[in-house]
Amino acid sequence: LSVQTNAATNITDITPRLNGTLTNPNNQFCTVYFQWGTSAAYGQSKALCSSSYTSSTQLTDIAPLSPGTTYHYRIGIREGSNWIYGKDVSFTTTGGGSDQFALQTQSATNVGNTTATLNGEITGLGNNSRATVYFEYWKGGCGKNIVFNKVVSAPESVSQSLSHLLPNTTYQFQVKAAAGTSTWQYGGIRTFTTN
Repeated sequence: LSVQTNAATNITDITPRLNGTLTNPNNQFCTVYFQWGTSAAYGQSKALCSSSYTSSTQLTDIAPLSPGTTYHYRIGIREGSNWIYGKDVSFTTTGGGSDQFALQTQSATNVGNTTATLNGEITGLGNNSRATVYFEYWKGGCGKNIVFNKVVSAPESVSQSLSHLLPNTTYQFQVKAAAGTSTWQYGGIRTFTTN
């Protein structure tokens, strides 16, 4: 039973994707965490799925962070009262240059038993003439649903209706955008809970 911290990806001015690998050949019960902070003392943590039994890739997006700042993180697992940690890995958020989109995830609306509307705001395109906009949503830390929204050529509000959700369930979501093959940029994570 072991974990490995992998390099962060999808790094923007306020959010990265933290990555790690769980090796669990005997399918032991364990809980997976990521810890992060501006030093190797960390200070922030997030549990993913309530439990993991099999060897698997683990990931989570965190936000909001400070632009142009170096952060440290590691993956950890708890088996009973025992902790096992991966190595420390660092990354630096971007400074929000002129080629960056300005976008923000807004609160979900029209939340029902199995439905919700995700909202976001594209407030600037930087030097880009247009942006392709998607929403991501997920529950726990276990797999993401990615929904194409639209292509925008000017700042505007965006929204996406969802159906077939699970009742009484908390979901996380965020808006993201890219131009061509550029790196995804994210609007920050928000949550909602169905009725």
